[in-house]
Amino acid sequence: MIIKPRFRKSFCITSHPIGCEYNVYNQIYYVKKRNLFLKEGPKKVLIIGSSSGFGLASNIVTTFGFEAKTIGVFHGEKNYFQNYSNEGWYNIAALNKFSKILGLYSKNINCDAFSNECKNKVIKLIKKELGKIDLVIYSIYSKSCKSINNKTINAVIKPIDKKYKNKSINVNKNKIIKSTIKPASKKEIIDTLSVMGGLDWELWMTALKESNVLENGVLTIAYSYISSDIISPIYRDGTIGLAKYDFDRSAKNIHKNLRKLNGNVNVVILKPTITKSTYLNPYMNLYISILYKIMKKKNLHEDCISQIFRLMSTCLYNKYYETDKYNRIRMDTWEKRTDIQKECKKIWRNVNTYNLKQKTDYFNCKRDFLRLFGFYFSEVNYKININTDIDIDII
Repeated sequence: MIIKPRFRKSFCITSHPIGCEYNVYNQIYYVKKRNLFLKEGPKKVLIIGSSSGFGLASNIVTTFGFEAKTIGVFHGEKNYFQNYSNEGWYNIAALNKFSKILGLYSKNINCDAFSNECKNKVIKLIKKELGKIDLVIYSIYSKSCKSINNKTINAVIKPIDKKYKNKSINVNKNKIIKSTIKPASKKEIIDTLSVMGGLDWELWMTALKESNVLENGVLTIAYSYISSDIISPIYRDGTIGLAKYDFDRSAKNIHKNLRKLNGNVNVVILKPTITKSTYLNPYMNLYISILYKIMKKKNLHEDCISQIFRLMSTCLYNKYYETDKYNRIRMDTWEKRTDIQKECKKIWRNVNTYNLKQKTDYFNCKRDFLRLFGFYFSEVNYKININTDIDIDII
C-alpha cells in the first residue's frame, strides 16, 4: 500500500510506519551520540503516556541514554482507520525493534491510563519483572476520559468568563484569520479539570505506593506548560491553564504521600514544541511559529528530544538544579527571556497572511507536524508499497 497524508478537518488521520520508525531512529541517534553525558540516572522507569511527544522522548532518553529498564503506558490503535494504525502504534513498534537489537529492556502496555485496569496491569508487571521503580514520568495529554459510570468526559480549550478574539492560523488554507472562542461553561471547566488536571497523576502514585512498588527516594515528574502573555486568555488563564495549575496541587499531595519513602516530586514546565495538541490549537500554532523563528535565530531552539535530554542530563539527575517558588523545574526560561518575548509580541502585532512565511517559521512547523505521522522525511521513499499491518510485542 502507498500511504499519503490524509486529513479530517486539520488532523492527519494516516501514518507511515517507515517514516515513524525513521523519526524514532533519529531521536535514538541524537541520544546515543550524547550518552557520555548521562552517568548516574534512573534504573527502572515507568512512563505514563509513552508513544508520542515528550512521553516518547522520555522513553527514548531513559531506555537508550541511561539504559534503564522501562515500562511505557500508551493507548494506540491498530488499523484504527481503514488499514492504517496510528502513529503511536508505529512509534512503539520502532521502539521495540531498536531496544531488542541493542538488548535493552523496554516493555509497553497498551491500555487506557485513566482506568484502574491499566494501573493494575502495570503494577502486576512491575512486581513480576522489576520489583520496584525509581522514576515515574506522567505525560498524558488527552481530550477525554471515562467517568466512573463509563460516560465520556470531554476537555475543552476555552477562555473563562469572557470570549476571546485574536489572530489565529487556518492551517488548511495557510491564512491568518481573526477567530473568536466563547467562554467555557461551568460544566466544561469541571470536565476539563477532570481530564487534564493532576488527579490521575495522584491516583497513579497512590496505587503504586500502596502496592509497594516504589523505591526509597523515588522521583516522579509531570509535564506542564505556562503560556506566553500573548495567548494567556485562551491558555494560561483559560480552562487548560486551570487544569495545568492543578498539577501544583497534586504535586503537594503526592509529596506528602511519598514522605516516608523520601520521594521527590516536581512539575516540569516545558517550552512548547510541535505536538498534536499544540499544532491543532490555532492560537498556539501561530505563537509557536513566531517563537521558533526567533529562537532558531538565537540558537536556542529545542525540539522534544533535545529538551528532554537536557532535562534528564542537567536537571533531574543534577542535585544542583533550581526550582521556582512552586518547586517547579523551569525548562522554559529561554522562551521566557525578555528579549525573546519582546520580539514575539512585535511580530504578533505585524504578522498577516502575506508576510507569514517571512515573519514566522510556520511552514517548517507544518512540516514537523506531518513528521509526527511519519511523513516529509527526504530519506524515506513514499512511492513504494509497504506493509501497514505491523504487530508489536505489547501487553
